Amino acid sequence: AVSDGMVFVPCIDGYVMALNAKNGQMVWRHRFNMSVCSEPCVEGDQVIFGSWDNYMIAFEKKTGHVNWQFQGGATDSGVSIIKNGKIYSKNKCIDAKTGELIWEFKDGNSIFNITPAYHDGKVYMSCWHGLGLGGICVEAVIYCIDAETGEKIWTHLGGGLSSPVVDDENVYFPSISDPYFYCVDAKGNGDGTTTCKWMYKMSNKVEESTPAIYNGKIYVMSSDGYVHAIK
Repeated sequence: AVSDGMVFVPCIDGYVMALNAKNGQMVWRHRFNMSVCSEPCVEGDQVIFGSWDNYMIAFEKKTGHVNWQFQGGATDSGVSIIKNGKIYSKNKCIDAKTGELIWEFKDGNSIFNITPAYHDGKVYMSCWHGLGLGGICVEAVIYCIDAETGEKIWTHLGGGLSSPVVDDENVYFPSISDPYFYCVDAKGNGDGTTTCKWMYKMSNKVEESTPAIYNGKIYVMSSDGYVHAIK
């Protein structure tokens, strides 16, 4: 992540680093107890990292001073996002100023590697239910959650390890449990469900590739070895 002339780097050896963007010189670094594998989120004068040691830490960007620590803020392939002073990390919403938990969404299943998306007061969480890292994916699900309350608005099968892409009308996402790419209605049906508008079949699932939208097409990399461009 790059902000205000600095580059913030997560490292699998447990360090996080802040580098000078012009010359690469280290400005500060901090050691977690385990690997830090996902990109940080940045807002204002803070940069926030999560680690396998189950901690999320907010640092002063310029100095590396620790503003707060939150236990339960582990990240892996899933990346935390920040919006309107709130951090959405996996199935949790955390106050970016204080590090206090605002809400936690639970559905009775193990949830892994969520990279949420935010749009119009809603958080979209694409995740898998399974037996742990490297285990079997039992089910892949995408949730639409009220960003203020953490209440579920709707659920749809599909999703997995990739972040969804959202516009005013649609949510686009691949799946780790089947070879389909989905487009569903972003608002839902008002009864906990939503409508699938179309499905595109590939030759294999999508693992950790986040789709991108540009000029009327969606681009996604599948485990079938191809990059697909979908109208």
